[in-house]
Amino acid sequence: MSTAPEHDGRPMSPDRDPARSYAADEALLDEIFDRALAAIEERGDVTADELLAGIDRPDLRDRVLSMIDLAEQVAIATPARRRPSGVGPFAILAELGHGGMGSVFLARRQQGDGRYVALKVLPPAMGYSARTRERFLAEANALARLRHPHIVQVHEVVRDGRTLAYAMDHIDGVTLMGLVQGIVRRGGGDPDAAPPRPTIDDVARVLDVPAADVQRDGPVRSSDATLAYVAFVTRRVIDVAGALELAHSQGLLHRDIKPANILLSRASHAYLTDFGLMRDEDLDMTTMVGSEGGFAGTAAYASPEQLSGETARIGTWSDVYSLGATLYHTLALRLPYAGPGPMQILLQVARGQRVALHQAAPWVPTELASVVDRAMELDPRQRIATASEFAAELRVALSAALATRSGAVG
Repeated sequence: MSTAPEHDGRPMSPDRDPARSYAADEALLDEIFDRALAAIEERGDVTADELLAGIDRPDLRDRVLSMIDLAEQVAIATPARRRPSGVGPFAILAELGHGGMGSVFLARRQQGDGRYVALKVLPPAMGYSARTRERFLAEANALARLRHPHIVQVHEVVRDGRTLAYAMDHIDGVTLMGLVQGIVRRGGGDPDAAPPRPTIDDVARVLDVPAADVQRDGPVRSSDATLAYVAFVTRRVIDVAGALELAHSQGLLHRDIKPANILLSRASHAYLTDFGLMRDEDLDMTTMVGSEGGFAGTAAYASPEQLSGETARIGTWSDVYSLGATLYHTLALRLPYAGPGPMQILLQVARGQRVALHQAAPWVPTELASVVDRAMELDPRQRIATASEFAAELRVALSAALATRSGAVG
């Protein structure tokens, strides 16, 4: 009698309960994962043969290898468990942050110039095959060739055994998200309360620099501190739009632009960052992706076409949408969409149910707010299409607003 395949491709005997078999396999793999993680934390490595010793299940070998990769990912990404002492030519000094796409460490090259860098160590589980790893390295090297004053410079891509990493400039400062959070805390930090009216002094306070140091790129009447804040933030996003235009011209999409991925140095210089690369096989462009579920990006900033999985409709205009949403949040100190959970946010984005920027933040000049709103149009055909167009329109609107409200020229 012929048998049908189980979920994992193994033949199923007629008297075997598929649900019970699946549960037993998952329990066994959970145990194997715990043993793999313990071995990696204790001595740095483990083999599939060791983990399967005494277990007559050669059909599980591929999944055990995946468990080893996952255990290595957790061991590197979780600072409480294990921090690597070094990767390739770099010595690890301290952890700067971690997330699903890996950990970022302050590191120093042990030979040559001895430079300090931010070293992003990517989880081995990002790619289980040699082909995927080689593809990642090729794409990361392509990104390292990008040169722009508002892109965090990638200096070196490292392959150290199973570990992939890249070294980039270490920026002393905060992200735009850190700026927003610092200002909101001044207002008491209540998420249900109206956000405080931001001022240029808030930027100075969060960056811990003199207020005069954050107004060097254009005259704004000092008595209008909120307009100065609007001008400062908008100019930073104009700078990032220029960086994004270069990336697009090289066939790169970002697809996860958000305040947390734009760094602001203590010298008030903005940088686009987060280079977790992987190719989307349905696109002609390389894509910087996140690791969250069915789409690449973060729901509150992702374009409707990203969230709906309409791959054919994703393009430069999708990054423009996310940059517009980032500017919206940084100006208004509130998300363009908000809900009790991801599904509510997805529905709001899909329906275009956001509050107009000028209504959410009355301190934003209407001419500037209208540009941001057009960058976030629901229909990509009605949206500002390129980062260079977005930058140009922001520049014109800001100049008009400054001339009208402060008598200054931006």
